[in-house]
Order: sequence, then C-alpha cells, then structure tokens
Amino acid sequence: MAENEAKEFNSRKWIIWTIIISVIIVVGTAIFLIVTYSEDDSGRSLIEYIEQGIVILLAVAGGCSSVISMINGKKNNEEQQKREDALRKEQREREDKLLQQQKDFEEKWNQKKIDADLKAHARIEWIQDVRKATSRFITACYCVVKWTDNYFSKYGENYKEEEIQQMFPDIQETGLLLILYFGPDKSGNNQIVVNKIDDLLGKIERISIGDYGKSLFNEIRDIQETMRDGNIEKLYYCQARQRELLNEFKSFVNEITGELQLLNGMIRTYLKTEWDRAKNNED
Repeated sequence: MAENEAKEFNSRKWIIWTIIISVIIVVGTAIFLIVTYSEDDSGRSLIEYIEQGIVILLAVAGGCSSVISMINGKKNNEEQQKREDALRKEQREREDKLLQQQKDFEEKWNQKKIDADLKAHARIEWIQDVRKATSRFITACYCVVKWTDNYFSKYGENYKEEEIQQMFPDIQETGLLLILYFGPDKSGNNQIVVNKIDDLLGKIERISIGDYGKSLFNEIRDIQETMRDGNIEKLYYCQARQRELLNEFKSFVNEITGELQLLNGMIRTYLKTEWDRAKNNED
C-alpha cells in the first residue's frame, strides 16, 4: 500500500510541476512580448504580438497536454500492471488452495483406505480364528455325545468316568473362547450365539461329568445286575425301565445334536456376512 501511494503521489507531483512550468512559460512569454512590443520601433502592430502569444500559448498548452497525457498513460499502465499482478496472485492463491485441498483429500482417502484394509485384515483373521474355535467346539461336543451313546448302548459296560472327565475341559475351553469372540454388539445377534453356546455347555456337562450322566450309568449297571439274577418279575420291570432310560437318553442326545447343528448354521451365516463386509471394506 505504501509503495502504491508513493507512486500515485509522484504522478500528481509531475502533473503539478508540468502545469507550473507551463504557466511560468506562458507568463514569461507574455511579459517578454509586452516588453518587446513596448520597445519595438519597427512599426509591428499589437495584433501581430497577440497572434505570436496565442501561437506560443497553444504550443505550450499542447506540450503541457502531451506531458500530462504521458504521465497519465504511465500511471494507467502502472495501475493496469497492478491489477494484472493482483489477478495473477489471486489465481495462484486459488490454484494453491485447490492443490492443497486435493492433497488433503488424497491423504484422507489414502488413510481411510489404509484403515479400511487394516480393519478388513483384522476381521478376516477374526473369522479364521472363530472358524477354528467353532470346529474344535462342535467336534469335541460330538465326541462326548458319541462316547456317552456308545457306553449307554453297551449298558454301561467298562464305563470309565476319568475318560469323560478328560474330554470335557477341551469343550469348556473352546466354548468359553467362542463366547469371548462373540462380544456384545448393537444388533444383539452375538448374544444369541453366546446364549446357545452357554446352553450347549450346560447340556454337555450334564451328560458327561454332571449328576445326570453319573446317575444314568449307575442305574443302567444296577438294572443289568438285577436282570442277571433271573427274577422274572424284576426282569420285565428292568426291561421297561431300560427302554424308558434309553428313549430319554436318545431324546436328550437328539436335542443336543440338533442344537449343535443350529449353532453351526448360525455361526456359518454370521461369518459369511462378516466375510462379505471384509471383502467390500464395509464397517
């Protein structure tokens, strides 16, 4: 601003000085003509001196006008240059702003893509871990069901409680691990899976190391011993009771098997949805 004002002041000064000099020339010329006319003995008329004065006045006026026009032209050029410089500066600033906005957008986009890729990778790892834990849990549950069914079918012969006690901890470990994988969520779907796992853990424990399993095999052995006595009256009762226990046990086993299949289907559907979300980088 100070530089511009200085340039404008200089322009005005040149114009003022041009006018002053022109006035001085005109006044000096007028004085010169008057003095010359008063001392002239050649007989030249006043009209001739006036005509000379007018010519000189016009010449001085033309020169003054030319100088002022030149100064104004220079001033206009400077102002035009300022406007052009301001426009170029504004254009550069606009371009720099657009470039910065594009850079910021690309950085945000790249960071967003990196975050999405990390989430997708973590989700895929989670899916693989859940698949392994689900396979272990369901396989271990089926092993216990098959083990108990096998001994029940043999009426409790060679039943070894320590064997089933060694099998249950693996079921409990993988079941609890699955529960940890399916933490709380907004939809509440995870809690459905957790409740199903809890229910299965309780039922597997009941037929393996719980009171139900123990009492079942103890009663089966007692029936077998009673039937060996050869008492006909007791034989019919024992056979009826054995069938009753068998039907009860088979019904319970079928219930567990059905819930295992249901759990497997639920987790498969859940993991398929999570896999699609990971593949599409969805939240």
